[in-house]
Amino acid sequence: MYQWYDKLFLKGLCAIPASHNSIYEQEPGYTWEDWAKYRNANFRTRPEPLVFVKVAVGFWLHLMLVAVISIFVGLYFQYFIPEGAPNVLANNFGSLLSVATFFMTLLMVFRLNQSYSRWWEGRTQWGSNLAAMRNYMRMMATWATPQTAWASEAAMRWTPAAARVLKEHCRAGGDGIAAVKDILLPSEIEYLQSHANKPLAAAHVMSQLASELKCPDILQAQMQEQISLYILYAAGNERIMRTPLPTGYSRFTSRACMMYICIIPLLLWPISGWLTPLVAVAIAFMVMGVENVTVQIEEPFRVLHLEALVSAVEQAGRELKPWIGPAVSDIIFNKLSCGDSSKQTEMMKVNPTVTHKNESLMSQQNYSSSSDSTQQPINYQITEGVLGSECDASEGVVQIVTH
Repeated sequence: MYQWYDKLFLKGLCAIPASHNSIYEQEPGYTWEDWAKYRNANFRTRPEPLVFVKVAVGFWLHLMLVAVISIFVGLYFQYFIPEGAPNVLANNFGSLLSVATFFMTLLMVFRLNQSYSRWWEGRTQWGSNLAAMRNYMRMMATWATPQTAWASEAAMRWTPAAARVLKEHCRAGGDGIAAVKDILLPSEIEYLQSHANKPLAAAHVMSQLASELKCPDILQAQMQEQISLYILYAAGNERIMRTPLPTGYSRFTSRACMMYICIIPLLLWPISGWLTPLVAVAIAFMVMGVENVTVQIEEPFRVLHLEALVSAVEQAGRELKPWIGPAVSDIIFNKLSCGDSSKQTEMMKVNPTVTHKNESLMSQQNYSSSSDSTQQPINYQITEGVLGSECDASEGVVQIVTH
């Protein structure tokens, strides 16, 4: 019934330009140089006319309305009251202004806190999700054998893909398939396309890839836990995305701001005179600016720079892929097993748990790996106990002790 009325404020002159919404998108992760500039008060408060214009166009109708009301208020006080028109304020304008301002202050503080809590929760969930995905890739790369290296290589594709589809899942109009077309294989894209909930589909593949490593149960549980965390944070993102602040509360706050900026010219005239239009518009700009910020950050996944977080996952995958399976061990542990005793002694001083054949530790599963033909093969034994490693130079055996 009221669709035509809603469209009136969503299209035409009332439509908000994209340049206004873009200023609320967060910049990429800060560097030390960015923090140095941020600490400079002169830099933070420098005039930015272009930014001012971009902010103002988001609620230019409100500012125009306040300016028009201010002019009519001035005409009324200047010409009508001397002719006998009633003075609606009398001597109570100061008290009315104080009460109205105090009420608006409380209202905006509560509104801003609620919106900021949503923004911070969204950022915290994505930060935790980034750690979980990095841990998953690290475990897949560390515990792979030459026979299961293919699963780890696939995980280096699917984990960044999972981050990308989750990013698109949290944003309006996001296309998860287009986002991963350069990451996954055609058959993998076809599988992903057959699912409506693409983050869940990606997590399912990651879980199966982890099971392909045939690790001991304790290691398998740790990898599956990281995938469960991904699903948990994805569900948290969906909750934030689908559940805004109560509509009645948000609209009441917005309309209270509108009422305040419309009556402020009436309260300012006895103080400001013909400067009221300028002062009232400045106050309206600040009030509506804060109100607009609360609405923008209430939708955190649109303003958060998620691309930087997704790129961090992709970078981790690229860096870990060359070191899948025994590659790191060939460099580090092979030197321990076949190198000089001084290096072994130095390692033992740094980590006393590096010993020669601690027979009290029980092996759960043997992992064999082959280096190049000139080096002696190393057998990897994952043993439950104190963190450390056991090296036998004569047999070329490295015992990696996990928790």
